[in-house]
Amino acid sequence: MKVKSSSRAPFSEFSHKLTQLFLDAPFGLAIFDLASRYMHVNGRMAEMNVKPIEEHLGKSMTEVNQGVASVLEPIVRHAMEQGAGFVDLETEVSAAIGGGAPEPVYWRIGCYLLKNEDGALLGTGVIVRDITEQKAKDAAQEERLKFESFLADLSAAFILVPVSDVDQKIEQWLQRIVDFLAFERCSIWQFLPEDGRLHKTHSYSLPGIKVPPEIVDEEVPVWTVMWKRGDMFRISDVDELPDNLWREKKYCMDMGGIKSFLFIPLSIGGAVVGLVSFASYRVKRTWPDLLVQRLRLLGDVFGNALERRRADQRVQKALAE
Repeated sequence: MKVKSSSRAPFSEFSHKLTQLFLDAPFGLAIFDLASRYMHVNGRMAEMNVKPIEEHLGKSMTEVNQGVASVLEPIVRHAMEQGAGFVDLETEVSAAIGGGAPEPVYWRIGCYLLKNEDGALLGTGVIVRDITEQKAKDAAQEERLKFESFLADLSAAFILVPVSDVDQKIEQWLQRIVDFLAFERCSIWQFLPEDGRLHKTHSYSLPGIKVPPEIVDEEVPVWTVMWKRGDMFRISDVDELPDNLWREKKYCMDMGGIKSFLFIPLSIGGAVVGLVSFASYRVKRTWPDLLVQRLRLLGDVFGNALERRRADQRVQKALAE
């Protein structure tokens, strides 16, 4: 970027006008001299530095905010050494800016060399955009598309599968769910007509993870009542289970230390026929509503496949009679 005049005063005037023009812009704007001292900043840049505008002028980046300086100084120095600016440089700045942000913070940075008409370098201009929100939206969109593709593949896998292969196909897809969603175990439980109790009929666990017994209703009485009502249950930290679920907490410990647990009822035609459960051992997992909704869709595919198998068994039994 060329500045008309070779003197410092017009350059200072130019940088002042530039920052005033973008004083209330949604991005940060800073003008530095050759010693990387702040000459001018707009309001957003001041917010990023957590300092009033007047506390920037004439000071080095480090004097104003060491965290922000650790991000910007190498970029400005490299641009000056190479004689070329940067455009749309994306970087994560969570650790640098501090503040205890629970989620990563991302900036998109542009650095421009400011020269006079003779080509002599007068300073640098930096534009900083906080793109954290946009990155989160992009990540959510990518995650949604990945899940929709996964769900489509799952649904297609059961459309034409022979009834005799349903059990094997379910086991295969439980493994794919564990891998795709980074759980340690996923199981399907069904109420069987022989005794009306809930039986584990299909399950996949990562190596080293305990496989649950076929029947657990006496070990987890509160959950058993919930199963029969068709309730959903989720807990991100098993240690926070209330006192009335002490047996359930003990079960999670006995099963090798489940940290987070979720079960969702399987319903066919309004009738609860079983449930699908998800267990996390290595990390504490949150169960946001969107994830639960997606897991319900996976459960519906399994429920429909199991119901098709049951219908076929009823037909075969009727024919045999």
